[in-house]
Order: sequence, then structure tokens, then C-alpha cells
Amino acid sequence: MISPHIWTRTFILTALFLFSSTAFASQEGILTFSDINVHSKGIGSSGPIKITAKGGKKCSFTNFNISAFGKTYTLSKNELKTLHSCYNGMLLSYEHGYRILGGKTLYITLMFGFTSGIRKKTLIRFNQKGVLKITLPKKKK
Repeated sequence: MISPHIWTRTFILTALFLFSSTAFASQEGILTFSDINVHSKGIGSSGPIKITAKGGKKCSFTNFNISAFGKTYTLSKNELKTLHSCYNGMLLSYEHGYRILGGKTLYITLMFGFTSGIRKKTLIRFNQKGVLKITLPKKKK
């Protein structure tokens, strides 16, 4: 039979190990975008891409411009309000697409997250016809 003293020592050592390692761990902070200025030469027939945005107060944008496919789109005030969130990452991708479905499409994914993973993302689609669509993250129930 194992002595109660061994169980007590094991418990205390385990607790000390667990709590001491977390007590000295640093916390990852979020560096959100103040401004955005992205240029891409593009791929294939995408042509050059340019995205510029000016940050406002409390994780918002005061302007957001997309130049692609020979067109420039400036987000309206209502569209800017939908982007009212903290973002610290961006992903750009492109689809040649079918002309009947809008043709060439630029995808801009604005993200919020940590090294442990992405917590929230907003998708902006801009096609060669000049149509822009913003897809917000689904709200958790």
C-alpha cells in the first residue's frame, strides 16, 4: 500500500509544476492594422492589385480602396461600418472565373487571430464587373 505522504508529496509537486510554468508565461498581444497598403503584381490575367485603407478609432476604417481589373472601388460608409472589427492579418487570392458568373474575382480575407489560430475572418469579393460583396463571420449561437 502506498503511504498517504507519497500521495501528498506527489500532489504538491504536480501543483507546483503546473502553476509555476503558467505564472512565468508571457501573454501574446494583438497588433491590429492602423493602415493598409498592399500591392501585388498579380498572377496570370489578374493584372496588378492595390489595396489601401486608413484606420480610424477603435478598430475601424475611415476609407478602404481596392484597385483591380482596371477598376477602383471605394467602400461606402455603410460598407466601412460592416468592417468595424479588429484585424491583424490579411490573405489575398484570385480566381479567373467564368464571365457569366462575374468573371475574374479578387478575394481579400481580413483576419483576427493569434499564433494559436484565427478567431474571426471577413471575406471581401471584388469581381471584374466592379461588384463588391462582403461576407461577415457567422455569429455563434
